[in-house]
Amino acid sequence: MKVTAILSDYDGTLHPTSSIYSHNDKSIADALKLEVTLFEISKCIPICIISSKDFYFLYGKVKKFSNIISCILGMETLILDKDKDVKNKDMIIPLDNKNGKEPVFNIDNSCSITSRHTLIDPEDLVINSNILNEIAKYIETLHPTINIERKFLTIEHLLGGITIDWRKNEDWSYDKKNMKKS
Repeated sequence: MKVTAILSDYDGTLHPTSSIYSHNDKSIADALKLEVTLFEISKCIPICIISSKDFYFLYGKVKKFSNIISCILGMETLILDKDKDVKNKDMIIPLDNKNGKEPVFNIDNSCSITSRHTLIDPEDLVINSNILNEIAKYIETLHPTINIERKFLTIEHLLGGITIDWRKNEDWSYDKKNMKKS
């Protein structure tokens, strides 16, 4: 049986989750070796990265070897064309930034997005983005020591998901007291 593609998660599979928050030299060296290996493999077969992270987090980490990036647990999937000679940078301009100011994110000249797919209708994305933002603000108000990671879609820079991360929380007394109240 011939391998025709590789699909992989990023956090904890291609890159140790423990090194996301630290600068462990061994983890970085291992990640660079793996990146070189995956780059060589990507010359022969496509590599798709599927992650709960958003495109803004993933792109810089996997752009050298991935052909497809499926973000926010598949909510948004982008097919990259790394062979295309790109004269102008593709730009992802956020919803609130259509007045000609600098965009939040540029795709570099080595790659362009050939297609973008979402699981949800674009009109629903706007509604969901607003609701998710209100939920994130509410949680931040109740539990300011908990980290809320916002995950943005490349389409109009809409909020596509949130992750509630309390792994780095060293003092639970504030949150424990507030959880009993709610």
